Parts: sequence; C-alpha cells; structure tokens
Amino acid sequence: MNGRRWKGVGIGIVMLLVLLGITQLQSLKVFAAGVSNNGRQENHFQLTATKGIFYAEPGEGVLLEVVAHGDDLSGVTYQWYRVKQDYGMELIPGATNATYMTENITAQDAFYCIATDRFGNEARTYVSVGVRNCLQVRPATTKTTYQLGEKAVLQVEVDAKHKEGLTYQWSRYRKKYDEYGETREVEPLEDNSDTLITEPVTEAWTYSCTVTDCYKSTYSINFPVYPENVFYVSTEKSRLVYKEADKNLRLKVNVRTGQQTAVRFVWYWGESLIKDGAEDYLDVSEPGEYVCYAIDAYGRSVPSWIQVAVQNHFSLSTDQDVIVVPKGDDAVLKVNASADDESRISYEWYPETYFEDGFGWLRWGGGIWENERSNVLTLDNLEMNAIYSCIAMDGYGSSPYVRFKVYVGQRQELSISSDREITADGRLFASDKEVITLKANATGFGSDAGYLWQEYVTDENGAFIYEWFFTDETTDTLTITANSDGLQHAYYCQVKDGQGRMEQAQISVVVAGSAIRYDANGGTGNMQQERGQNGSLFTLPACSFEAPEGRRFAGWEVNGETYEEGERILLNGDVTVKAVWTGNGLLLPDDDELVIDQKSLTLYDTISIEFKIKEAVIDGKYHDPYLLVTQNGVTERVSKYRTENGHLIFTYRVAPQTMGDVVTAVPHALNANGEDVTGVPMEYSVTEYCYNMLGKEAYQTAEWATFRRLLVDILRYGDAAQIYANYKTDNLASANLTAAQRAMGTDVSTAMTYGNVKEKNYLTVDAANALASIEKAALYLEAAVNVQFKFSTNDLSGLRVVITDDEACTNVIREHAVSAEKIDNNGLYYVNVDALNAGQMRKTIYATVMKGNAKVSNTYRYSIESYVQSMKGKGVPNLDELLDAMMRYGDSAAALYPATK
Repeated sequence: MNGRRWKGVGIGIVMLLVLLGITQLQSLKVFAAGVSNNGRQENHFQLTATKGIFYAEPGEGVLLEVVAHGDDLSGVTYQWYRVKQDYGMELIPGATNATYMTENITAQDAFYCIATDRFGNEARTYVSVGVRNCLQVRPATTKTTYQLGEKAVLQVEVDAKHKEGLTYQWSRYRKKYDEYGETREVEPLEDNSDTLITEPVTEAWTYSCTVTDCYKSTYSINFPVYPENVFYVSTEKSRLVYKEADKNLRLKVNVRTGQQTAVRFVWYWGESLIKDGAEDYLDVSEPGEYVCYAIDAYGRSVPSWIQVAVQNHFSLSTDQDVIVVPKGDDAVLKVNASADDESRISYEWYPETYFEDGFGWLRWGGGIWENERSNVLTLDNLEMNAIYSCIAMDGYGSSPYVRFKVYVGQRQELSISSDREITADGRLFASDKEVITLKANATGFGSDAGYLWQEYVTDENGAFIYEWFFTDETTDTLTITANSDGLQHAYYCQVKDGQGRMEQAQISVVVAGSAIRYDANGGTGNMQQERGQNGSLFTLPACSFEAPEGRRFAGWEVNGETYEEGERILLNGDVTVKAVWTGNGLLLPDDDELVIDQKSLTLYDTISIEFKIKEAVIDGKYHDPYLLVTQNGVTERVSKYRTENGHLIFTYRVAPQTMGDVVTAVPHALNANGEDVTGVPMEYSVTEYCYNMLGKEAYQTAEWATFRRLLVDILRYGDAAQIYANYKTDNLASANLTAAQRAMGTDVSTAMTYGNVKEKNYLTVDAANALASIEKAALYLEAAVNVQFKFSTNDLSGLRVVITDDEACTNVIREHAVSAEKIDNNGLYYVNVDALNAGQMRKTIYATVMKGNAKVSNTYRYSIESYVQSMKGKGVPNLDELLDAMMRYGDSAAALYPATK
C-alpha cells in the first residue's frame, strides 16, 4: 500500500540529531587530514550505519550494524546506547560489538553507537527503528477556500495494517509577524475524531490533524482554510541595484483584493522587523533582503521579497561544478569572483549531506567550515558523494553562490521520461483521469539501487497541502492518474544505492484541456505550443517572434480581440494566439529600433498613460531619451522617466475631460553622434483602454466585477468633466457603453453622502514663529486628485509646504518648496499637492508651512471629500454632477485597490 509522510517527521529527526549534539553525520569525517585532534594521531576515522532506519513487524527484533572507516582500524571498540524520551542516552550493557540485536520492537525506538579507535578518536552514528504498520494518512477533502460564515468540514482517511489504538489530535495555527520574525500562533482543539467541523470561516487558519497509532508512529496533515477573497500581491521590481552614492530607494508592492477590506503590511530587513513599515511601500537606504507581508482582513498573508544591492557588477562562476574523482583521492573546488570592488569579498563554504529517514532522504546542511574562507576548498581522501556550496559576499548586499557536486568513482545521473511529451521546463500536460507512466532513467548506480517516488501537492496559491510517498512503488516506473482537482501536482523520484549515492529528479503534471498555439502572422521564429486547463485564466507571454521588416509588435489577437503581453484570457478550448504587427511597413531608423514597447493606464492614481521603452534599446546605442506627446493639437516634451523591470517608463497625465482624445507619443533619443533619432509613434487613449477591457471575455467573471465597476465609473467621470468644461460634449467618453455595461458601474440613483474635516487652524504656532499663514484650500479640478493650498508670507526664502496624513502631523507624504513665480492674483503663494490617489478622496491630510525643521504656520486639515461637501449645492452649472462622478470614481478605486486608501 501507499504511505504518506509529512515534512514534520523528517524535520523532527534532524532536530533530534541537533539535540543529541551530533556535529557530523555519517558521511563527514571526525577531522580533516593534516590536522591533529587534541594531540591524538590522525586516523581519518569515521563511522557509518549500513542502514539508518529499520522497520520491523510488531514483536520482531532488528539487527543493527555499523562500519568503521580509517587508516588504522585495529583496536576499535564499540558501545551502543538507547535514546531516551528526554533525548539523553542510556547505555546498553554488553552491546559492545559493531552489531547489536535489539529486543522485540513494540514502538518507535532510537539507538546510538559510539566507536573509539586505539588513538582515542571517537566517531558516532545514529539508527532509528519503527514498527511497520504501513500507516497512510490523506485528506478526504482538498477544498481550501470558503465563503464567509461557511463551516469547513475537514476529514482524514487512514489506512494501516493495525488500526487499533488510532488517536486523532486537531489543532489550528496562523502566522503572526513581530520582532522575532514569522511565528505560528497554535491553538489546540478538543476534537479527537477523524472529522472536524470548523467554526464559521471568518479568517485564515491552517488546521492540522495528527494521527498516532499504537506504535507511537505519528503523521500530520494540514488543511489551509481561507475566506473567499481574490488576493494577489506583486512587486514592481524584485531586485534593485543602485549606485553607492544613491542612498534612498523606495520599495513598492502592489496588491489586488476582491473584498472591499483594508490590507495591512509588515516589512522585514533580513529577519529584523521594521517597526514603522506599515505601508505598501518602504523607503530604504541599506542593502540587503527585504520582505513585505501583505495581510488581508481575514488573516491571509502573502510575502514578497525584494533584494537591494549596491552596484558592484558582482558575479561568481566556476570552471567545473561537477567533479568525478577515484575513491580516496583529493579534489579542489574553486570559484572565480568578478566585481568592481573585489577588496570586500568574503567566502563561506557549506558541506551538504544526506540522512536516510526510512521513506526518502533529507538534505541537511553540515554548517559553515569556519577555517575555509578563501575561494578555494581542498577535499582530501574522498569516500562518498557529496554536495558543497560556496557563498560569496561583497559587503554591498550581493551574495551569489555556486554548488559543486563531487562524485566518488563514477558520476550518477537521473532524469524522468514518460509516454507523454515533457516540456523544457519539466511539465507534462494531460487530460483529466488520463493514465500516465513515468520512467526514471538512472546511470552510475550500483545494482542494489532503490527507487522512491513522491507526490507533492500545493493549492492554486502554492500553499503546501500534503506530501505522498509511494512506499510500495520501488522500481524505476510509476503509473499515475491525472486529476483535475484544481491543485498542483509534482512528482519526484529519488534513487539511492548501497554506497550512499543518491540523485533526484522531478516533473509537474498539469491537467489541461486547451491547446494554445502561436501564429507569427508574417513574423519569423517559433514559439512552443502550450496547454492550459479549461475554465482557467491563461497569461499571454512576451512575444519572441521577430517582427517583419519595418514593423513592431503591437499585441496578441485572440478570437478577434487584441491583448497586450501579460494580459489574461479565459480558456474554453483550443485557441490560436496571433501576433499583431504595426508600423505600416515604414522603414525604421538605421540604428536599432527606437520604439515604445508597451503602454498601460494608471487607474487609481491621477489618470495617466505610461509609455515604456526597453532599457536594452537605449543602453549603449542612445542617450537622453524623451517623448514628444501630442494631444488635441498640443505637443509636450516628456523627459522624466523611471526605470522598472527592464523598461524606461514615461508618464503622461490626462485631464479627466480629455479621456476620449487620442494621445500620440513619439520616442526620441540622441545617437552616438549626437544626432536626434525619431522612433515609431504610438497612439493610445483612456477610452480605448476602458472599452477594450470591458469587452474582453476574461474580465466578465464575478471575480472582476469591482474592476468593471471602476472602468464604467471613470468613463462617467469623463462625461461629467467634459460637460463641466464644455469640451467636446458631442462625443462623451461613455457614449459607446451598452446598457449591460452601464449597469456594471455604481448605481447613480443612490445619493452620495460626504463628510467634512476642513479646519483651517487645526494646529497653531506661537506668534513669534508665525512666518506664514495658510489661508485657503481647494481642489485643482483639471487633475483628478490634486489639492491646492494657498498661503501668505512676507518672506518666502526657505519655506516649504509639508503634507502629512496622521493626526500628530509627523508622517510626511509630500513636501513642496514654493517659488516666487507661484503666486495668484491676490498675492497668495500656492502649491498643488499630488500626494493623494483616486482611492484616497476621502482621506484626511494636513498641510503646514515649514522652515528648516520648525513649523512656521498654522496646520490646515483638509480632504477632497471636504471640498466636495462644501461645494455641493452652490448653484455652479454642472459642478454637482462632476463632483458626484469624481467621488464615485474614487470610491470604486478604493474598492479595487484598498491598500491605496
């Protein structure tokens, strides 16, 4: 029969070794050649067990055996010990040979042998013994997501030769994050049957059931339980490299959640909690690894890692990472480092070894070699295969590493083949209930090689569900049945022979019903056919076809609709994805193409179009890139850009009344001769994006309802702005919406309600310090989320307006220096504050004039909502309609992007 084992079992064995004080496992020597051991004569002395773990029938005894290795084995003595419950050792009288016959085994037991050579050197090894009960534990249900208030029914299925005396212990845990790092808050439950009916699901928990048989064998199984909520987290860039002179960086994560609830954030630098890191961004000045946990209102947490490093052009390589040597010979491992600053590079070497746990093998790091800190490691008198890692650190936050595989006598290799095609990334596509045969292809192992097959299952978010070991499948072949249960199934094979040589290989089985084929549409090159599961969303990849002469890639066409790279389509059968080219056959510049590679729209911030040019196009070929952007006959030069994910991103703001206007962007740059090169134009508009998204099949599901609501509300906001500004009212932004699409937006028949936090003198300063006075605050309507503050002063020098968002007025979100030119007709200076996004129209902010670190004016409390409340009903033509439409757009943005509120 098949048996399941949980990771906790193997980890427990490793912890047992640590508690026993074992500093070297079977394959590590007592001391290296050429180094004396407290004055004793060196003997290269070590001890291994012929088998690390045994399973016996109830009441049987087991013969344990160890083998000593060394230059001189004369006079070796042995002593066996039993491991006690408190992990101490109990000497077994008379057990002084290399073999020991245990008493009848009735429960799990552990034994320890210490060998001593005639020079006083000691070597140790550990053996465990269990009762062969073929205990199997698996989940009877694999559902992980539940509606709010629904009770989850969790059940385990157990098989065993002897089922008498089985006990069940349920508990649940959730993660918490504090100054000690990520920990688990465990809550034992009173249930003691194979089925648990949970409390109504209101937050994320992981339920665990531990099954114990009468022989003290225990197996645990996890059931992640999440409230229903679409929750995605991504980083704008997973690795940031900056010049040493640039000390301030902003790390950013992006969150999308289906429920209209707040998301909180917890940031760590390494393992240290950043106590003031509570936003979706973090300003940093030190290199290292940062991790942000986004946690929704129901307790589901998703981590995102961002590596920050100082630019040092640091890389690590080796001439040979696989080494084969005869038994007893030496080997030299060497890494080659290359960096701008090599003076700060240090090295750490880690030996890795394997410990047999009865089902498979756990790789367990042997710790740092403290006396080996150079780029060269010399290994002598090699006896067994091993893996070694070298990590190099440059002092600036970069830490590349290299792994070496050292084979003794002969190289071993393992791969998995099948009666079905396997893709280059190790995936096999199959239909539901299809029977598949997997074949392990092993070379370099002895005739006694044994095979262990394992299934590793995770949910759609990658969260671990269970691990299954096919304990009765001990040949090189495994037959499985594909299952369309919505979970991810990976299969591993491990092979090991009597000399301790081991390798493993893996393959993922994807149950898919749709073939995705790519059509170059006149381009050249090939893109491999893929498969996806019917009813799932498929992400369109980057195009690797070469464009026809004079053209560039403009998107993918699927069933008559055009999509950009990275967009998702709904699979309902075989589909052809066709490349769309643009450029009208015009000749591109003689230099490499200067083209806008991608375009996108910012919906939740000030309405902006982002045009993207690949960094690779600019680097080494051009400099000083810029865009000439034309809208409604007016051309503007856009020179500022930011760099993200290999692109230069130029942002062009769109006024709400101009959503329907076509924006034409033409890239420019100077070539090596200083000549201005004109690239290929690109056209876009806000309405084009909105109608495109509303019409796509992939966005018609309930999951995307909040997104569709925002698209409709933003078009209605454009209508109101056009009417208020009397701008192209014969072609309103929402004119082409269908009745069904209009119903997707916010119900306009429901009256809007607003609060008012406006307070001119929220805080005051002493008269002696009062150098300025903030007089007015209003909304700058030409840009959706800009607030304008006006103040008076007799001396402008050194003044700046500081915007905060907390009642203590300490959390600065924007600063604005004021120039003498920024003055209105009444002699008041002003600043336009863009610190808010569309989802923050109901957010309170505080404005104060500062000079140096001193407050020199009153603090003005304000919000966009306050402006709307104060302006409603004033009789200004079409203003009320504009304000309501603007706030509906803001509420929709806050619902779709709650982390931005």
